[in-house]
This record gives sequence, structure tokens and C-alpha cells, in this order.
Amino acid sequence: APGVTPRVAYRAYPNNVSDVFETGLVSDNSVTLSTPLGTTGSFVTTISRTDHSGIIPNSAYNKTSFAIGGNNEFNNGFRMGVNLSYTSSLQEGLQGGAPASTETSSFMARTLYQGRNWDLHGQPFEDPITHESIFMLGRGTADNPLWSAKYNGFNSDVTRTVANLSTGYSVKKLFDIDYRIGINTYNQNDLEWFRPGSRGAGGLGEVLAGYHNFEEIESILMLSRKERFSESFAIQARIGHNMNQRMTNSQNFQGTQMLDFNIIDVDNTISQVTNGGDLEKQRLIGVFGELTFDYNSYLFLSLTGRNDWSSTLPVDNRSYFYPSASLAFVFSEALNMDPTGVLSNGKIRLNWSKVGADADPYLLAPIYYVNLGEPDNLTAGVRDIDFPFGGQAGLTLENVLKDPDLNPEFTTDMEAGVELGFLNNRITIDASVYQTTSTDQLANLSLPSASGYDAFYTNFGELKSVGAELTLGLTPVSTQNFEWNISAAFTKYKTTVEELFDDVTEIEIRPLFGGAVTPVLRVGEEYGVFRGTVSARDEEGNLLIDRSNGQVLNAVEEEIIGNPNPDFTLGLSNSLSWKGVNLGFVLDWKQGGDLYSETVNQYMGRGVLAFQAENRELGAVIPGVYGDPVTLQPILDESGNKIVNQTFIEQNDLWFGTTFGSNAQDEWLVFDATVIRLREITLGYNIPEKALQKLPFKGISINLVGRNLWYNAPHFPKDANFDPETNTFGDANFQGFEFQNLPSIRRYGVNLKFTF
Repeated sequence: APGVTPRVAYRAYPNNVSDVFETGLVSDNSVTLSTPLGTTGSFVTTISRTDHSGIIPNSAYNKTSFAIGGNNEFNNGFRMGVNLSYTSSLQEGLQGGAPASTETSSFMARTLYQGRNWDLHGQPFEDPITHESIFMLGRGTADNPLWSAKYNGFNSDVTRTVANLSTGYSVKKLFDIDYRIGINTYNQNDLEWFRPGSRGAGGLGEVLAGYHNFEEIESILMLSRKERFSESFAIQARIGHNMNQRMTNSQNFQGTQMLDFNIIDVDNTISQVTNGGDLEKQRLIGVFGELTFDYNSYLFLSLTGRNDWSSTLPVDNRSYFYPSASLAFVFSEALNMDPTGVLSNGKIRLNWSKVGADADPYLLAPIYYVNLGEPDNLTAGVRDIDFPFGGQAGLTLENVLKDPDLNPEFTTDMEAGVELGFLNNRITIDASVYQTTSTDQLANLSLPSASGYDAFYTNFGELKSVGAELTLGLTPVSTQNFEWNISAAFTKYKTTVEELFDDVTEIEIRPLFGGAVTPVLRVGEEYGVFRGTVSARDEEGNLLIDRSNGQVLNAVEEEIIGNPNPDFTLGLSNSLSWKGVNLGFVLDWKQGGDLYSETVNQYMGRGVLAFQAENRELGAVIPGVYGDPVTLQPILDESGNKIVNQTFIEQNDLWFGTTFGSNAQDEWLVFDATVIRLREITLGYNIPEKALQKLPFKGISINLVGRNLWYNAPHFPKDANFDPETNTFGDANFQGFEFQNLPSIRRYGVNLKFTF
């Protein structure tokens, strides 16, 4: 299915830097060959290639994949299947983000908020002799973004192999036996560099290299039997054994002070040190069973149970059991309802389950590290001590205390749902409500530094989620030549921290850059709320203003300033088909949920938004009352009344002072991330078979695709054109933080599919 998909930067930047971005292009081609093996088997092979040039200079992603597999059932009842897939990919990119040590050597860190009158392409960006960066700002202050794009970067070379073998045999009048074993290997080699002359790495140049190898082996043996005792009653039973083994091996190296400007290799540096490594092994062994009862094909009861033994838990706690039960009642079958009637289909379901999970490896006792005093080691929990000392190497214990009596985590889920179909399923409704309770969570709990440790890894607390999901399907028109289908999905949930550990009322999920806003778990609050700095207010909520300069006073204590969890999400899709022509579109609505945005912070602090230009020459008076900078209490007049602020400040002080914008308290950088989005539009055509009779094709289809074509985020600052569907930390267990991410992408594509 060959396809060519151009991608363009979507965010309309509020300054003159949009020309540093390029139009990206994705070319995705694949060929699949399949053939039957006798009457019961098949053989399939697929080869695919993806070439992707990004919207930023010198960025690309290329992937080649190959898969082959087959299965067959022989006359003697023996079954066998084999599958093998191999993927090789190479990602090339630029230095990004905004960590304090490399902020201005990042392509994005300076691109987002440079001056409107700076012409990046109208002057050289590198010294022709030394190759150092040339910029409007000094080399010690920032790199030219074009220089960063050309000379600072990273690449990641990844190969993945997945292979599995499955066999089975039916023992007549006894049971079916099935066995499956598979291996998944993942090898990644990373290279990252800052050239000499960059703001990064102190201008000396730096090369970081590392590898990460992962191997997983899993096998499942299962015996099953289905027995029908009468026309009304049947039972199916399964028992099985599962083994899963995982191993990771990684090592990183750091070379500083590059010798040759153009050789990106650790050997091309004066000083080389190891920069952290890891070797982990873990094994999980389990046994499981399942019983399913069927009464008249309309009442089903399923009971399951599983017991696991984990190598990552203490000997006394490594065995843990978790069951589940589900009940389904198809009342439309039980009541013999007419499928062409008003209510054509009906089903009620009830589910209860408990699921256990083990810990990561080596979390039962503190371990030693070779300490180099590097920032990466510090984030890994290593004490801040420089080695070697006096020419002697050294080892230090990590600064996280481990609980030797860890227990597995458990999550208990209860769900009730109903499925209804009306008018021969022209209208369908699927509704459910659920409650999920998680106990004995595993995480680091903060400790006072006087204890000699920063955190204690142990079981803690209880989280409770309640939610509802509703899916509505409509087919307003269905004829021989034309059909129109509509689907809408509504989701609402709330996860609350019920308790933590002993008398602990709050723990940090993870400290972020430079002590910025922090995601926390706080008793009584929703999961992952933000804690951050706030401005001072009186008991009525009025801002306290410094009488001497007209700026807002800052409070001493941090407070909860944001909640990343949305109020609800709603998706709406439409599909129409007429004589081989297909048209579809998808709309999304996410209501609520907060986002901390460093990008918008920099926009406002540097006055690059259009609304700021409108009032650039005017002063401003911040609504509030005068406050005492020492006591943070309102200043009262002779009559004991609060004094309304009347002090003017300049626009520059309003946004670049200590009030709003760049130097503001955290609370002013959190925005309601409500967004309505046109997710996708597709227009396709399937060429009729009659038109292909003289061609060597069974089918040809062409599709035009547009993705992320429009969105509206009404609660972000005017003219920011910011897309809140972004997250710096990917799929981490906390959300709602953006630290100068790349812009979102609008994509147009053409897809062709040929069937032989």
C-alpha cells in the first residue's frame, strides 16, 4: 500500500521564525503476499519501507520491516504455526527541550522566542574558519538555531526481532493441548553530540554514546476442553502454565573536548568516562485456569484465577493470587425478541476482577554505584560525590532506601454495562460504569535529608477511579447504493488519592526541571495534580500588590495549581459510502484538564503575541489591593479599609518583570487545555471489479487523507495558536507538562492499495 504523506508545521508562530521549519514528507510502501496451504493453512509475508523527513532541518526517520509466517492443521489433528518479523530503524534529530544545562544550545529553546527583526537567513550562522556559531547573541549566551540544526544532534539505531512458534494437538474425547513460545529482542544504539563552539558542553564539544539491549522470552502451555451436557448447558475449561523472562543490558559512555570538529565518535575526545549502565534480569512464572458456563447461549458465567511467582519480590511475598468473574445475559435471546422489532438486541454484563503486579528488579535493598558526580547519575539516585578522589576510584550507596518486605500491587475493578440495539441495530447503545481501586502501589516516598536518604521505596496507599463510558451508533440511511454511519463515544472518569503512607499526605511523582511545577499525589485530590508557586492574596482572593512598583507579591507556600485530568472526552465519527466512494471524518472534544506550558510562558515574557503589541506603549494597573511585602497582609487606610491598587507599570514590567510571563509564579503558566479538533478527513474510491477485468488486479483503491486539519483551544492566550495536545514526557505516569516541544503537525496524504 504505497503512500506519500507531506507534513507541515501547524502552529502559526507569533514571530518571524516559521521559515526555519520545512515541509516534511512521509513515504510508506508495503507489499504483502499470501497463499493458502492446502485447505487448512496459509502462508503470508510482508515487506515494508518508511522514509520520513521531518519538519525541522536534518531530522529524519527511516524504517524497514520484514515479516514471514505460516500455519497449518494436518490430517492427524496436529497444528503448527511459525512467525518471524524483523525491523530496522534509524532516527536522526536535533538537540531539543529546555534542560538548564543545554537550554540555549537547543534548536527549539531559542527558535521559539527570538526577536521579530532577526533575519536568520540573511547572514552567516557559522565562522568559516573555526566553524563556531555566529548569532546576534554572544556564543556564551545562545547558539544560532540554524547552527544547532546543522551541528548538534543525535541518532538512534534500533533493530527488533520477534519470533514465535505455536503447536497444538487435539486428543480425541479428552482435551486440546496448545503450546506457544516466543522471543522478542530489542537492540538500540544511541549517539548524541555537541560540536566545539556550541553553548552546550561548555563550548568544548561532547559525544555521548550508549547501547541498550532487551530480550524477552515467553512460553504458554494450555489444556482446554469444551463439553456440552445437553442442548441447554455447556462448559469450557482451560488450565495453563506461563513463563516470562526479561533481561536488559545497557551501558553509556561520555567523551568531552572533541579533537576533530567533524568526527562524531567518543574516541575523538580527550577525556572518556563511563556514564552509567545497567544489567537487569527478572522472571515471572504463573499458572492459571478458566471455567466458562453457557446456558442456552444467552447466559454466560466465566470464572478465572491466576497465581504468579515473581523473582523481583521477597521470598515470602513472591507468590500472589488474583481471580476474576464475569456474567453476561443476552436477554433478547432469552425473551425471543424479534430482531426486526423496536428493541432488536439486548445484553447485560457484570464484571469483577483483581489483578496483581510485581516490582521492577533490584528494589529490595540499596545498591552501590560507581559515582562520577554527573547529573545523569544524580537523577538515578546517586549521591553527589566526585570520584575518583586522590586518584582512587569510589563506590557509593544510592540515596534511595529500599523496603525488603515489598508486596505486589493489586488493582480491583468492578464494571456494569448494557448493550442495546434498536430497529435491527440501526441504533446501538453501549453504556458502562466502573470503579477501579488500586492498593499497595510501589513508588518512592520522600524522606527528610537528615535520615541519610532522599526517598523510601515501598508499598503505599490507595487510589480509586470511578467512571462512565457511553458509545452511540446510528445508521440513518442504509440502501443498496448508499449508507451513512455515525458513531459517538463519551468518556468521563475521576481518579482520587484515598490514602498514602502512615501520616504522609503528599508525595512527589517526579521533580521536574529546576524545581519547577511538580506533579504530586495528595490525599483527597485527583491523581497527578500540580503543585507550584502562587501569588499572594488576601482572604477574599484579591491579589496583593507591591505599592512601590505595582507588581504582584509572591506567596511563601506552594499550592495545588492545576489538574491535568479532563472533565470528559467526546469523539464523533461519520462515514458515508456511495457506489464505491467513501467519505469519513472524525471530531474530538476534550473538555478541561490543565497544561503547564513553558512555550506560552516564553511567548508572553518576550512580548511576541499580537495582543501585547496593541498595548505596548500603554501602562497597566493590576487589579488588586496594596499588600505588605513582609507580612503579606493587606495595607489598610485610616478607616481600616483595604487600599485598591492604583500604581501603573509598563508593559515590559507586566510581562518580563516578576508578575506575569517569563518570571511569573507557576500558577500563571497553567492553562485550561480544552480543545476541539477535526482529527481526520478521508475521501476514497474503490474501483469497480468490472473496470479491472482486463487488468492483473483484483482490487484498486485510492484514498486522500488529511489529519489534524483544525483545532480550537479557547482558553489559551489570544494569538498563541498553541496546540494543547502535547506532553513533554510521553507516556509517563504524569501528564500536563510542556517544555518547549515541537509544534503539532498537519498532515495530508495519498494512499494507494493494489490487490492481485
